[in-house]
Amino acid sequence: MQQRSDNIASRSQLLDLVETLGLYAHIEELESTKKSRENAQSIFERLGQRTYVRPTSVVGVRSQ
Repeated sequence: MQQRSDNIASRSQLLDLVETLGLYAHIEELESTKKSRENAQSIFERLGQRTYVRPTSVVGVRSQ
């Protein structure tokens, strides 16, 4: 009976560990997504500071 209770305890600990690792993976994913969003935002902000020719405009005439 002692062996069985040890197995149950170790299984419980293993499930706790798996859940904890899952949470860490989720946190890592959220942080990665946040960094990607911040990078994209900074790229769009930098792009917005430049003047570009609109595809529909006459070549050589810059849009205001």
